[in-house]
Amino acid sequence: MSRMHVRAYLVTAILGALAACGGGGASDAGVASGQGSAPPPATAPTPSPPFVCAPAATAPGSSASGIEGTGRGPARKLLSLKVAGQEWNIDHASILMDGQPATSAQVVDGLVTTVQGTIAPTAMGTADSVVSETQVAGPITSVDSTADHLVVLGQSVVLVQYTQMDVSAPGLAVGDTVAVSALATANGSLVATRIARRAADLEYVVTGTVSSLDNSAHSFQINDLTVDYSGVVPQGFPTGVIHDGDLVRVSGRFHGGSTTLSARTVEFRLDALSGQAGDQVALYGYITRFFSNADFDVSGVRITTSAATDIRPPGPLALNQSVDVCGTLLSNGEVGATQIEIVPSPWDY
Repeated sequence: MSRMHVRAYLVTAILGALAACGGGGASDAGVASGQGSAPPPATAPTPSPPFVCAPAATAPGSSASGIEGTGRGPARKLLSLKVAGQEWNIDHASILMDGQPATSAQVVDGLVTTVQGTIAPTAMGTADSVVSETQVAGPITSVDSTADHLVVLGQSVVLVQYTQMDVSAPGLAVGDTVAVSALATANGSLVATRIARRAADLEYVVTGTVSSLDNSAHSFQINDLTVDYSGVVPQGFPTGVIHDGDLVRVSGRFHGGSTTLSARTVEFRLDALSGQAGDQVALYGYITRFFSNADFDVSGVRITTSAATDIRPPGPLALNQSVDVCGTLLSNGEVGATQIEIVPSPWDY
C-alpha cells in the first residue's frame, strides 16, 4: 500500500511501513442429516479504508503539479526508492551520505534516509534531495550469545528480523568495525535497520543525546560513551554552546587505549523536520515520548492529534510502539497527524 502525494523526508534509515487492511469470510460448515439446520452464512467484515496520506489534489496548498511534503523513515530499494510508503524517482536528486556526495546506487535497503521532493496526483514522487546519516560507526565491544544485541561505541544496538546486513549475525565479533543505521527507542537503545562492515581506519561517529555535561572537564555522555570535546568548537548550536538534552553528532577516535572518544567535531542536530507549514509528512519510527494519544513524539518529532485523526487499530498508543504517521507540518515544527497506524515492521506494506 503506498502513500500518495507527499513530499517525504526520511531522516532515520528505515522504510516507513504501511500495513494493508483486509477482511476475510468464513466458510459454511457441513451439517450431518438429523443434526438440525445449518447456520446462516457468516458475513464477511467490511474492510477498513486504505491507510494513505491525503492526495495532493485535495491537500491544502496542492495543485495539479503536486505538493511539497516531509517524510522520515527507513528506505527500501525496489525499481525505485520507497520511503515511508511513498515511491520516489531519485535519478536526478542531490544525494548525500554521511555528508559526502553519493549516487542513487548507493542508497540501499535499511538506510535511515530523508527524502524531499514533490509528488503530483497519482504519480511517483520526484526527489530533489536524499540525505542519509549513519547512527553509529565504530568497533563492537560486546556481542551477546544469540548475536542479536551488540554494543558499539557505548550504544546498545538490537538486531531484529528486518535488519539488513552485509554479514550474518553469527559472523559479528568483538573488535569488528561496523556502521549502523538505526531508529532510536525511548530509552536510547537503537533498533538496527542496516549493519555493514566499515574500514577500521575511518573515523568513528555517533549521533545521540547529550547527558552528564561537564563544562570544566569538556566532556559529556551519549548513553554509555564518554566524549571528550577539549579544543573542539561546537558547530551549529543555537546558543553556541552544548547543553544537556541536545541532539549531537560526534566524530573522533580513541587514543592510547582509552575508551573515551576524543572528538574532532561536535555538531548540533535537530529532531524536528525542516520544511514549510502545510507540507505533507510521512514518518515512521518509535514513540520516544508519550503523554497521551493527542501529544507524543515519534523519533523526537512532536505529534499532535485531534478527534478527526484516524488511529489504527483504535485505542491507546504507548511508549516504544513503532508507528506510521501521516499528517501536516505545522508552523511550530510539530506534525498535525491525520492518520496513525501501529506497524510492527517497516517492511509491512
